[in-house]
Amino acid sequence: MFTGPERNHAEPPLPSTKDGWRRLIRAGRHEGEVRRDHSLRACERLQALDVASDARTIMLYLSLPDEVDTHPLARWCISSGRTCCVPVVDWDHATMAPSRVDRLDEDAFVTGPHGVRVPRAPAPVSPAALDLVVVPGLAFDEQGWRLGQGGGHYDRFLSELPETCATIGLSFDDRVVTSLPHETHDVPMDLVVTEARVLTGAGLIPPPRV
Repeated sequence: MFTGPERNHAEPPLPSTKDGWRRLIRAGRHEGEVRRDHSLRACERLQALDVASDARTIMLYLSLPDEVDTHPLARWCISSGRTCCVPVVDWDHATMAPSRVDRLDEDAFVTGPHGVRVPRAPAPVSPAALDLVVVPGLAFDEQGWRLGQGGGHYDRFLSELPETCATIGLSFDDRVVTSLPHETHDVPMDLVVTEARVLTGAGLIPPPRV
């Protein structure tokens, strides 16, 4: 159930459209110690999953200020000898591709459109090589559907992944709602992981042991 920003009985019903949900979700923020603590717990919960520990090539996002911070996850991925990839987006064509990263120093990245950081020297990796993709979202629902920023590039990318590649939505728990509107081109997550729980989505991955 959506709990933040706080609601009371005098407020209007929950939105019925994606844009309505985006406005509502963006009204709440996670900052400072709360964001750091919740992010660390969410990343640790994800790392403990069999699907993550078995993965050798992982793509994760470089977090924006109000998203779950993925730096702990990226450090674990690199230090454990896994191939760590991040997305490079072609904003003109709403497409994206994985690029390998071997270090997280600030000078290894540049900030592109919409404040998204990308590798200064991209090292392309074939999507067919990915075992796991960790996906951001403004919100997720209990069936694994995702509410993105509206660009469509993640759904296009996810729809072309091999069936062997797992997808995990990484979210703050108060951004997991009962149900979100979705369309035929949307791609549900196999799992959704928060600081508090793991939800099995619409995919075929069995419930994790955590």
